Amino acid sequence: MAEVIFGIVTVILGSFILWEASRLPRGVLTYALDPALFPRIIAVGLIALGILLSLTHLRHKKSETSNSTSVLHMVRLLLLIGSTVGYILFWDRGSFLINTFLYLFVAHLITRYKPLPSALSSIVVTLCTYLLFTQVFRVRLF
Repeated sequence: MAEVIFGIVTVILGSFILWEASRLPRGVLTYALDPALFPRIIAVGLIALGILLSLTHLRHKKSETSNSTSVLHMVRLLLLIGSTVGYILFWDRGSFLINTFLYLFVAHLITRYKPLPSALSSIVVTLCTYLLFTQVFRVRLF
């Protein structure tokens, strides 16, 4: 059941991103790539994968797990959603490096990864993302 809920949430998120991308200004040239292209690609991917996840789980309905496992999965899902909302709320406050590292590290811990690999992978992903956007794309991150 959690897969169906997550698939529906993913479709809603993809739809929201697609709607927001349609509000971005168009490019100067009609044949040039406009600023909304990448968000549109991500949104369509999220929508497609959300639908696929929901349909796959509904089609191959396995025996339901015990109630305590389902509750544990729902608690983890709610914690992940809460940490994502917290990351979004603190987007303008603090540092990109600190906020992103903490978000990734907490997400790893919620999904029951070991602390040391979680910390290392969070550091690597955060630094690579920061360097990609600041050095390659020349985007100033907070």
